Parts: sequence; structure tokens; C-alpha cells
Amino acid sequence: MKSLITTLILLIFISSKGMAQYDCGSFEDCLNVGISAYQDENNEGAVGYLTNAINKWNKSNGVDMLVKAYNHRAMAYASLEKNQEAINDLNKVIELNSKYAPAYRNRAGVFETIGEYSKAIDDYTFVIKLENDTGDYARRGAAFGKIQNFDEAIKDYTKAIELNPTWVDYHLQFGQIYFLNKQYDKALGEFSKAQDLNATIPDPYSLSAITYLVLKKFDQALEQAESAVTFAPDSKEVYELRGMIYNKLGKHVEAIADLKKAVDLGSEVSRQDLKNIYKIDYLQNHIKKKE
Repeated sequence: MKSLITTLILLIFISSKGMAQYDCGSFEDCLNVGISAYQDENNEGAVGYLTNAINKWNKSNGVDMLVKAYNHRAMAYASLEKNQEAINDLNKVIELNSKYAPAYRNRAGVFETIGEYSKAIDDYTFVIKLENDTGDYARRGAAFGKIQNFDEAIKDYTKAIELNPTWVDYHLQFGQIYFLNKQYDKALGEFSKAQDLNATIPDPYSLSAITYLVLKKFDQALEQAESAVTFAPDSKEVYELRGMIYNKLGKHVEAIADLKKAVDLGSEVSRQDLKNIYKIDYLQNHIKKKE
């Protein structure tokens, strides 16, 4: 019995000592420091400070502040990949305030992380009823895409773009939904709109190149890949892509050069492609070895 009591006292001491390092004074002080820690990506610290804030809370601080503490601690837990702890905190937020939209939105994000897409969709649906926010249509559309409910995904992205037609990411995401649904012409249409909205990022060109590659339209794929390389000359992915297009066109000297460039930028995929397609064992920084 004495041994058990000693162990329990030690555990309490260790727990108290662990929380003491996050002592910060009043509830308000701990809340503010915890939120700052989260914003600075110090998630362990954020959990510690916000736990102290929650423990220090009393009715005079107001329920809204307690909601804020639980919500931010949940986001810190999610950043630490402690998903169940995050869900528990967000459930508590919703218990305290059933119309607090950020809690549903954040919980939906955690559900997506763990593959619970139907639950995520339910939360996004509730948030949309509360706020009708453009981003939530896009997020719900992406979740529908994950479960291959492309009809609903298309409806959501159509609505998101209707509300904010100039947001490049929505067009890129919408194009990817069309691509997954094998509606390649519509996918290319969305990628083209993204190019018109922002002609200096590689993604619309890379995605267009991949689509043309699937369609076996290699010349058009190469044209798009050339633009992607122009806008992202230090990206291994664009050289991987262009190298494979060159291979399809039978331009093997150019293909090998691009695949080697991708390897120099850290691509293991291109190193394997060189080995499998061209029987070249090429290491980063031009160090070669015999098979």
C-alpha cells in the first residue's frame, strides 16, 4: 500500500511540475499566451498554457472565453496529430455553444485527416447553414471528391466559384474533380481559367500537362510543361513531368536531361525512371555508379 501511495504522489508531483512550466498568471494571461504560442507554431506550449487557462476559468471570465480556449487547444492538438484530443475539445466547444461555426469547421478538418469524410461533410453542411461561406463550399466539395461523390462535389465547387470567381485555388480544385471524374475537357477549362487569373504559378500548367498526357496529346502536354518549368525552375516535379513527356515523344536526350535535373533536385522517382527506362543509375550531384 505504501508503495502505491508513493507512486501516486510521484505521479501527481510530475504532472504538477509539467504544468508549472506553463504557469502564466490569470486565466486571461494564460489564454493570450496560449493563443500566441499556437500562432507561433509552438503547439506543445499552446496545449500547456491553454490547459492552465481552462483550469483557471471561472464564470466571471465568461463562456465565450472558455470556448476560445478549448477551440485553440483543439487546433494545437490537431497540429500535434492528437486527433482524438482535438475532437474531444471541439465537442466541448459545441456543447458550450452549438452555433460556434469555427468549431464545426475545425472538427470537419480533423475528421478529414482521419478519413471520416461523411462526418466532415455533415459538419461543413452545418457551417454552411450558419455562415454560407465560400470556403466551406469548396472544403465540402473536396470532401465529396474524396468519397467519389463527384456530382455533389461539382455542385459545391460551382457554388464556391459563383461566390468568388477570381479565387485561383477553386478553379484548380474544381479542375481536379473533373479530372478524377474523367471529364478531361472540363478539367482543362478550369485549369485554363486559373492560368488566366494567375499566369505566373506552375500548378495550372502542370495540371494541364498531366491532363493532356492522359489524353495522349503529347505536344500540348509539352507546351504546358514548358510553362510550368519557366515558372518553377527549381521544382523537381516539373522536370519529372517534362522528362516523362519527352520520353513519350521519343525525345530521349531531352528526357534524360530532365530526369537527371529532377534527381539533382532530390527526385527519387526520376532516379528510378532513369534506371527502369534508360538503364542509367544516376545519383544526385552527378555521382554515377555501375549497376
